[in-house]
Amino acid sequence: MGSTIVIAAVTFLVGLGLGVLLHKLLHSETAKNRRLERQIDHLQDQHTRYQAEVAEHFSRTAEMLGKLNANYRDIFNHLAVGAERLCSDSEFKSLVSSATPSLSVKRKEGKSKVEEESVFEPPRDYAPKADPKEKGTLSEDYGFESRSHNSPETTSEGEKY
Repeated sequence: MGSTIVIAAVTFLVGLGLGVLLHKLLHSETAKNRRLERQIDHLQDQHTRYQAEVAEHFSRTAEMLGKLNANYRDIFNHLAVGAERLCSDSEFKSLVSSATPSLSVKRKEGKSKVEEESVFEPPRDYAPKADPKEKGTLSEDYGFESRSHNSPETTSEGEKY
């Protein structure tokens, strides 16, 4: 019976030692750091793939919009040439050219050519003033009333500011 108790105690101590060792290996700071580094690497890979997909999406979109603009120009050129060649009514031609103010049909050497003219004005970030002496909204002292330096300003509680 005595040897059984000793064997049980030794087995218990060996099991306890193995448990402590496994716990330190699996739950130590270095193991946590390794797991976190692997997780960070995985997330960085996912982020890199996502960025590549976004870049590919927008480059494809830009390419498709370029094709769309080229097709629109081709269709408009075809219609303008056909209208000029097939229609003899000058009033109709003036309506076609006035319908699209940025494009006009001009005749050169017996061939018609559509040229783009810049008729758009860029947007203004200010409102034009009626009087040039008037201060605009971008002026540094716009909206501030002049204060006299003789009388100090106070708030409703009587504090100076």
